[in-house]
Amino acid sequence: MTVSKKDGEELIKLIERKIPPFAKSFLPAPPELLKKLPESSRKYTIQELIDFLEKAWKDGKIKW
Repeated sequence: MTVSKKDGEELIKLIERKIPPFAKSFLPAPPELLKKLPESSRKYTIQELIDFLEKAWKDGKIKW
C-alpha cells in the first residue's frame, strides 16, 4: 500500500512541527531512523511498536 498524497503531506508537516530544530541535528533523517529498526520488527504495525515501546519504557526496560 502506498501513502496517499494527502496523508504524506500531513505526515511531513507533523514531523516538521513536532521535532524541534535542535533535535534534528542529533537524529538521523526519518527514513534512516526507520531503516535502523531490526528486520524482525517490520512485521508489526507502527501502533504495535509504539504500544510495545511505551510499555517497555514504563517498565524501565529502556534507559535513556
